[in-house]
Amino acid sequence: MPTRFGARSHVTSTLSTENGPVFVKATRIDGPFAGGLRNERAVNRHVRDIAAPLLWTVEEAGWIVLGFEHIDGRHEFYEPGGAASAALADVLDALAAVPCPHAVTKQVALAWARDDERLGTAMSGDALLHTDLNPANLLLTEAGPRLVDWAWASRGAAWVEIALALPRLIDHGHTPHEAEKWAHRFPAWRQAPADAVDALARRSLTRWTKATGGNHARNRALAKATHQWIGWRAQARA
Repeated sequence: MPTRFGARSHVTSTLSTENGPVFVKATRIDGPFAGGLRNERAVNRHVRDIAAPLLWTVEEAGWIVLGFEHIDGRHEFYEPGGAASAALADVLDALAAVPCPHAVTKQVALAWARDDERLGTAMSGDALLHTDLNPANLLLTEAGPRLVDWAWASRGAAWVEIALALPRLIDHGHTPHEAEKWAHRFPAWRQAPADAVDALARRSLTRWTKATGGNHARNRALAKATHQWIGWRAQARA
């Protein structure tokens, strides 16, 4: 059965097997998604308690195939006071306790600040980051939240994860003040350099404004939310 989500692989499907359903992601070895699936494969054993456990993997005949435990859960938007906003905080608390494995070599500072040494230094660190906290990647289950799709798992400063999440909360109805209040519970956010947060927010705005792939309406909405956040931060300092 093809699935609704999963834009970073050539195939996403739920297979019915004699041992129960299995969620499968597959991509061509020479395709643009191969690195992401290898990244996801490398990190999975370290995040099994908060992700979908990887059951098996195959790499042959020109394809990479990952088979995950099928997670029975639901998606919700990050609405103010909603279950998803609270669940996101819970899963990020759990992620903060997971050491970044050596297998994760992708540096978030290089992805966002290759040309800005000061920002790159502030974004550098040894925390394990998911970096794509859109609500389609958070499953709410009876056993607790599960964070899926670790293709962009990276190494960096812990505050970066929170900063990348805030425009999504604003897009789903939080005011910038409410979003930052949500973020304030995280020690890493309270220690984040304000000028680095501002610089990353500006780069995020540029990225969402210029984004050409994926859902164009969603890109525009996130650009608008990021613009609101930047404006609020400027007014709060005035």
